[in-house]
Amino acid sequence: MFKQVVRTPKQTTRMQVEALLDFSLAEFCSGIEMLQAAKRTSNTNLAGGFIRHALDEYRHAYLFSSLAKNIACRNNLIGLQRFLPKHAFIKRYLNRSSYLFESMSFDRFTIFVAISEKYAADHFSDVVDRETVFNCEEKDILKSILIDEGRHIAFANNAAQKVNARNWVKYKWLVAIERIKLFQRNVNSRFERFHAVISRFFLRISTILVIVLMYFMKKNIKKMEFKYKDLDEMKKMSLDLY
Repeated sequence: MFKQVVRTPKQTTRMQVEALLDFSLAEFCSGIEMLQAAKRTSNTNLAGGFIRHALDEYRHAYLFSSLAKNIACRNNLIGLQRFLPKHAFIKRYLNRSSYLFESMSFDRFTIFVAISEKYAADHFSDVVDRETVFNCEEKDILKSILIDEGRHIAFANNAAQKVNARNWVKYKWLVAIERIKLFQRNVNSRFERFHAVISRFFLRISTILVIVLMYFMKKNIKKMEFKYKDLDEMKKMSLDLY
């Protein structure tokens, strides 16, 4: 029987704020991908849909970031990870070599968006439904984001079902591939969090060791200063010898 981990209210709040910051980064990167898809497609109507999707994602990124900052300030949380462009690559929300719309076929891209948007919305709903620190105004903002996400999922599912209608074998195959990829990303994400915890642990241990080492060095220096006489006294002793 595994022992249930009990977190303090402040630890729970920190986890929720960090989740909001992660959502913000993910939405920002999704906006970048959608804009690139709009540039690369030759279908004007499709390009317009991608641009509207991108604008929603950028707005969500701003809202998530603002909520995280407000909650962190309200609860005196410090040491939170800053929103930095490099995190988009570290967390694999963006690929350095290519954009998704360029590296995938259109059918696979639509299925990827449908599965990813559904997973993100479910994960987001789970965070919102827990015992939270959001006030009424913040909950209304989160609900508005969920409404947008529901619209994205509906459009993506509609496009994915067109693939299914044309070739259900291909549809099932692409769905299986994207679910496996999603599982792999989740596993990698969990290991990255584990590595981050281990790194913080060793950093703290190293800091303590350096402080202890400096303390003993300081004590030894004081002993040496007490042991050896000053320069004038040493000169006088040397003259007395002759």
